[in-house]
Amino acid sequence: MTKLRVPLLAALVLAATALGCGSGGDSSSGGPQALALVSPSPDGYANRAQPTFRWNPLDGAARYRLSLFADPARHTLIESQDVDGPEARGGAVLTDRTLVYARVEALDVGGAPFAHHDSRFAVVVVPDDYPQFEVVVRDGAKLQPGYTMMNLQDPVPPQPEDRIAAAVMVNSYGEIAWYLQRPRGYLTDVRVLENGNLLYLYDADEGSDRGGFESTWDGQIVWRSREGAILHHEVGVGPGGNYLYLTSLVQPVGGILPFEGDGIEICDPATNRVLWSWNAFDHLDTSRVDPEDILLPGLSLIGLDWTHGNAVVWDAKRSLIWYSVRNFDQIVAIDYPSGAIRATFGKDALGGASLMNHQHAPEIEKDGSILFFDNRPDSDPKASRIAAFQWSERTGEVTPTFEWSDTPDFFDGVVGDADRQPNGNILITSGTANILPYKTARLMEITARGELVWDLRVTGGFRLTGFRFYRAERVLPHEVPFGVLPYDGAG
Repeated sequence: MTKLRVPLLAALVLAATALGCGSGGDSSSGGPQALALVSPSPDGYANRAQPTFRWNPLDGAARYRLSLFADPARHTLIESQDVDGPEARGGAVLTDRTLVYARVEALDVGGAPFAHHDSRFAVVVVPDDYPQFEVVVRDGAKLQPGYTMMNLQDPVPPQPEDRIAAAVMVNSYGEIAWYLQRPRGYLTDVRVLENGNLLYLYDADEGSDRGGFESTWDGQIVWRSREGAILHHEVGVGPGGNYLYLTSLVQPVGGILPFEGDGIEICDPATNRVLWSWNAFDHLDTSRVDPEDILLPGLSLIGLDWTHGNAVVWDAKRSLIWYSVRNFDQIVAIDYPSGAIRATFGKDALGGASLMNHQHAPEIEKDGSILFFDNRPDSDPKASRIAAFQWSERTGEVTPTFEWSDTPDFFDGVVGDADRQPNGNILITSGTANILPYKTARLMEITARGELVWDLRVTGGFRLTGFRFYRAERVLPHEVPFGVLPYDGAG
């Protein structure tokens, strides 16, 4: 992405914030017993106006003193309290989007401080019904620096009018650094554009707000897809910087109930004129159906769920549009601009049925290979994986090049995403929560060798089927426009 112009000092602060690196002095002795405030993380975020503070216990401490200040010199006291253990609930109500400077002190039996640790955090107060995020694995030395942005959904809220439709960005400790809440409904597939704006799909529960949207980080809409088009699953950037997306198309087939298939469009965002379109009914065999999925309604609720495309990705080097057809267990390579199918991969095609099963989110790697989330709901036992394959168009040969599955196996039969990071790691979205067997939505990061170095899980906030994310992407600090985060401009 194009780098935005951010002052050097602010950029360095942003990088430290995204990584959760410490700031301030630490007068305690080093080593594993060093006193340190760990929540909120150093240069991190408190997501409640009265947060809970936690720190590492220190040998020899009879009590602890937590003090919060409004200035870096720690002259303006907000509150101070003495507690017996390494945890305290804040008493003062902190102001949203402010910086707070904290000091935790270890006190001896006489009440005198003998060690202290200074830290700071920003206050980003989130709605009470948002869940918390627990990071159970974090290897800071091996993580790709940056924030992680995902859509937050609650398909079955306690009250329908309380449904959450939000884009959320967290640091590596799982603290929310920023969020954008739309009226109740579903927000999916959010990403950062080169111009610094956001591009996402949104479907309001009420009203006519449905489609693709480009907005500023504070929610000001600067583009929306044309009226009447039913966009779904993905909106991204295609040839010439124009927008590439999937649409729902309904057509009668063989005198029975209508089928719902996919359209693909390329749209000029400046004029909203459709520059190129493609219709699955013109290219795919309507006699090919998944016997289970065809019994379900499509997203339009008009036709039967025939193709259920879930991704379209532009491959500029080969002038291809990669189209993931979930219900066919196939990924199709469409020639641009002719629209002809140059190759098909998966079941009854190149690579065979073992290559993919109800896959999601193909991504073009630098070497031309295809990385994707392979859901595999038909596997026995059910176990999802991250996979990649290389294709030689000259010979037609398909070669698997990568495979990873968590131990014990993880399974997500509905959604998923896998994104290569600049340092070679892979960011994984296993975004569906299940009741039986119980699992939470997860974000994971693995190294190129398959080592799990980050594992975030959703906790708190009751929902019958849990909270979920559709996709996630890593946002580098310089990609966040100046002024979006509370640390911007702070010394």
